[in-house]
Amino acid sequence: MIKREIILKWIDKALEQDLHTKIFVATESKDDVKKMKEAFRKEIEVFYEIEPEKAGTILISHQFKDKRFWLVIERVLGNPLVGFIKTPNGEMERVQLTFDPERERRIKLMQEDGHSVEDVDKAEGPLSIIERSIFK
Repeated sequence: MIKREIILKWIDKALEQDLHTKIFVATESKDDVKKMKEAFRKEIEVFYEIEPEKAGTILISHQFKDKRFWLVIERVLGNPLVGFIKTPNGEMERVQLTFDPERERRIKLMQEDGHSVEDVDKAEGPLSIIERSIFK
């Protein structure tokens, strides 16, 4: 299995590339490429907790080409935390969502400990619709 340090180096290399540049990493078999893909996805999830904007631009897939299985690492434009709203007057406004996994963890723990929505709302500030759904 590929070591974590190597995975992180490949992720760094992908972040250095222009958009839609693909990096192909050779693998031994179909089973090997699936295992590598899963290992890369796990590291991307950890990276997402630290830098969601950068992590959201890395796409991991695989391909069979030239009689070999390849892990494909691509830097894409799609950042899931950035979107655009078209206003009634036709202007486009950039909107960025905030992502705070630590806040989400605290809210879940407070819910598990039996705190009410009102208690959590006071402690953490106004809860979003999604955060409130944790209490249903």
